[in-house]
Amino acid sequence: MSDTALIETARDFNRFYTNFLGLLNKAYLDSPFTLTDARILFEIGSHDGISAAALVRDLHLDPAYLSRILKRFRAEGLIETSPDPADLRSQIIDVTDRGRAQFEELGRRANAQIAARFDNLAIGEPQAVVSAMDTIRLLLDPAAKPAPAII
Repeated sequence: MSDTALIETARDFNRFYTNFLGLLNKAYLDSPFTLTDARILFEIGSHDGISAAALVRDLHLDPAYLSRILKRFRAEGLIETSPDPADLRSQIIDVTDRGRAQFEELGRRANAQIAARFDNLAIGEPQAVVSAMDTIRLLLDPAAKPAPAII
């Protein structure tokens, strides 16, 4: 297969998987959040305090775009901020109880979405899918740690 064919096949897979997960839907997982919103909330909820600078760096977001989302999250009572003792120009962001509830609900919905897809597969096929995902990750990011063994 030529380099062009490999690239086109990879792009085709990306389009398939994006559609498969419904990532381009305006309301991700039938929630009031876009995919970007959900990912930001996930990162904040997964940490015990995280700076906006770390979110910009880790998620490769435009700082102004992140700022607008964080402003909305603050207005909706999903997050709270406090000064970063290491850098007073920066804020540490935490989820509120309401934000934690949204974070957990998104996690439940994402798990249910994947479980429903796996339920349509034959015995052993979910493990094969996850193994293929692990292979992709390890080949594209050699520093990545392998997923735990699938039994």
